[in-house]
Amino acid sequence: MSQKRFRPLPSADEVLLLRAACLPKDEATQAWQQWCARHGVQSIAKTETDLMPAIFRNVGPDALGEDAPILRGTYRMVWVRNQMNFRAAAEVLRALRDQGTRTLLLKGAALTAQVYKDEGVRPMSDVDVIVPLDRGEATLRLLYERGWGEWLPLTGDVRHVQHVLHSTGLQRADGASIDLHWHVLADCCDEGDDEDFWASAVEIEFQGEPTLALCPADNLLVVLVHGLHWTEPRKLTWLQDAYRLIAGEAGAIDWDRLVRQATKRRLALPVEAGLRSLRDDLGADVPPRVLDALRSAPSTRIGRIDHRLQGTKDDFAGVALRTLVDYLKRSEHRPLADRALGLVWLTQALTHSPSLGQVPGRIAGRFVNRGREFVQGERA
Repeated sequence: MSQKRFRPLPSADEVLLLRAACLPKDEATQAWQQWCARHGVQSIAKTETDLMPAIFRNVGPDALGEDAPILRGTYRMVWVRNQMNFRAAAEVLRALRDQGTRTLLLKGAALTAQVYKDEGVRPMSDVDVIVPLDRGEATLRLLYERGWGEWLPLTGDVRHVQHVLHSTGLQRADGASIDLHWHVLADCCDEGDDEDFWASAVEIEFQGEPTLALCPADNLLVVLVHGLHWTEPRKLTWLQDAYRLIAGEAGAIDWDRLVRQATKRRLALPVEAGLRSLRDDLGADVPPRVLDALRSAPSTRIGRIDHRLQGTKDDFAGVALRTLVDYLKRSEHRPLADRALGLVWLTQALTHSPSLGQVPGRIAGRFVNRGREFVQGERA
């Protein structure tokens, strides 16, 4: 296997760690031993550290030998951090239920309740909660009143923000974090984009609170699309999540629905790439007909460009280009005037400009600051 791969996908050594985190114990132990023959746990990167709690549980302390205390420590650290966020999120779910607002959990928190059933296995920085689009503004007001503030404050009309962004991060003074969504996917921010997600959602209980989660096929779609989208720092836990979903631990995958949903939302490229990696690297049971259907699904030129850009570097130019192309891709079906206005709203939100008139100055200031950082780096 070549080490040079599409950036969001795992390298050969990372595949070994994923196998140790996911596969049956004998195969997992063998993969862990192969990885240890090349590396030591004291020098691993953050991306790899995120897999250690699952490896601790899957391989077991006896097979881990002298590394067991270190991996046990990562498991306990994740458990403690998750407890704070989970309890805070449960309070939010309760407050929203009392207000009459439906809620649905996404990603790590939902998977912890549905799949892992162990609050120390899956690291996460926040809990993702989605509310209906028409309840987004009221939900923000309620959370502000309860001591939650935006991690990076978004400015402008909330309706404008909802038109170009799918969520905003909120934090309390005690450090608890949630990511409040009004859309499930960053790629789909139009009214009506989430109706079929809500319609097929399943009931779950989270920290004693009733709420909803996506059905298995939609859950897998979101995990794959989010995982193949550029992030900093880079993550691998999405592959662990997807493997467990394909194994049926949250219910059987409706593969036909997955293909329909990915095709409908013009997301067949990342979904096919993620499923192919899961099949080839982890032996996940992905039906060949699904890969064939996704590979033959229609795509647009801007969609193909956007997909390729997910593997580029996280320098200033790379992030700016990805942000622009990503917006152009997900808004390509909108009228030209709407796209242009949406780009202005997006820039206002991302630069935290209190008014549209301050956007040019904020952008110029960022370029100046980046230029100074570059010059200082060259001198150093």
